[in-house]
Amino acid sequence: MKLNESQIQELNSFTKKKGIEYIDLQDELVDHLVCAIEDELSKDPTLTFEKVFLVEYKKFGVFGFDGVLMERTSQLEKKALRMFFSDLLSFFKIPKIFFTICLFISLYYLMSFSNLVEIVYYGVGLAALTLMLYNLFVRFKNIKETSRKYLVAHQYHFLTRSIGSFFYWIVVCPIFIRDGALLENPLICSIILTFIVLVVLIAKEQLENLETYMEENYSVSA
Repeated sequence: MKLNESQIQELNSFTKKKGIEYIDLQDELVDHLVCAIEDELSKDPTLTFEKVFLVEYKKFGVFGFDGVLMERTSQLEKKALRMFFSDLLSFFKIPKIFFTICLFISLYYLMSFSNLVEIVYYGVGLAALTLMLYNLFVRFKNIKETSRKYLVAHQYHFLTRSIGSFFYWIVVCPIFIRDGALLENPLICSIILTFIVLVVLIAKEQLENLETYMEENYSVSA
């Protein structure tokens, strides 16, 4: 037995009333409920839509749809981390490893044969941070609007927060390590700067991938 448009709309309204504002999660929950209700009504036509609907909703447990939201959010955060480390690992495999090696050697050479280790370190770090902020700024409006409507965009926000913490720990914290002694080591500084550049490139690529995904699946631009 197929549900009519009025019943499906009732399910949509119900998910919104329960605090699910994300369109993609609404669609997933409604599809699940529709399939489950139709299956039960086909087995026993004497049952009413309202009764089966109530039974199916109770199957979501004490937390209801909030439990699904928390689970999906956790899954997206884990997915974002897997994607990040997968992309990071790709820079240590052929062919991207050649770029990584050249970048590291260039930075090491620049700091080893000059007395400007600290200037180069913070110069490159600031340039990378500026590029990251610019990349976010030019897309901020669309990202903000998309993240309010689609849960899938949450993984990018999680990634940007993680990268923000990353920048703090590897750019700011060395100042306080043994009175800046870390900045006197060109090898360590070159390694850190190499990772900074790679992280910025990965974040840029993942944002572009998110935009492509949203355009292909939801006809919107992130």
